[in-house]
Amino acid sequence: RFTDLEKMLEKLKSQKHYGLIEVEFEKPRQTGIIYLQNGRVIKTQMVTETPKKTYARDYPLKRLVKLSAERAGIINVYRVKAKITKEPIQPLFMTKGKEAEILYRADTAHVDVQKRMISKGGEIFSKLEVILKKVRGEFDFNYHLRKLRLELAETYPFLDPFAGEIEYRDGKMELLIPPGKSENLEEGIKALLLRMIDLVSPFIPEGVMNQTLKPYSEILRGWGIG
Repeated sequence: RFTDLEKMLEKLKSQKHYGLIEVEFEKPRQTGIIYLQNGRVIKTQMVTETPKKTYARDYPLKRLVKLSAERAGIINVYRVKAKITKEPIQPLFMTKGKEAEILYRADTAHVDVQKRMISKGGEIFSKLEVILKKVRGEFDFNYHLRKLRLELAETYPFLDPFAGEIEYRDGKMELLIPPGKSENLEEGIKALLLRMIDLVSPFIPEGVMNQTLKPYSEILRGWGIG
């Protein structure tokens, strides 16, 4: 995923990026800041805000990368208009936006929702595929899945099986592009799940279908399905 901080740093390194990355956390209110010069990390800080004061300290890059994977937050990437020289430029929330422009912003909590939807959607497809092989061996699950994706692609382009943005293989669904880059991703996955469940329901005994979907009932209700 693009909001994997380590992968983001690799991408910015290849682009010889001048600027900084902010990783904003809540509870406690903290902001990790990574300064880049020509794509190379030259300084990492953690700014902590308390009711009485705000203070910054140097912070290990590896620790910040690990923290970003464990805590939901917001990642901002900024490009500095003038190249960083001896001293790192201050981040936007300290400079009031005068010295840098934002290039990328991602709410990692929202990304986690998308990742969970992709993962659980793949699990449901896998369960249905296995059952259909048992009760209706001639049913080509992958063929019908591709057909449904093509039908929905006009509304949700990322579902187009030829677009290379999402893939279902070996019982797993995977997003092949950065989270947040596909429009209406969650709505598209919901639509695909609904269409597939409607399609296969006549071929699976009702009791078996209910038992199959039961572990996902709370998730499906949360998605407005079922």
